[in-house]
Amino acid sequence: MKPLYCRLLGDTWYDLPKVIRDMHELGGNASVAGFAKVERGRGLLSWLLGSVFGFPAAGQNIPVSVNFIINVYREVWQRDFTGKKFSAISMKG
Repeated sequence: MKPLYCRLLGDTWYDLPKVIRDMHELGGNASVAGFAKVERGRGLLSWLLGSVFGFPAAGQNIPVSVNFIINVYREVWQRDFTGKKFSAISMKG
């Protein structure tokens, strides 16, 4: 089965840098770390939702780590942006 991002993005998947595509094609359990640029919307609703969900503040070179837990039933992404942690779960099938 194709990686979650590939399924979501369709043909635009191939517009992503190869290093990003490779990361999402690791399969099984994997961990990656690096630095991210975080952009947030400027509107009140964007700020409110970002705060409710605990998304990181906007900034450059923010340390980030992601744990991928992937099996035949689901794909879990556990993200940590300098202590701002959140997970996303996608059921397969």
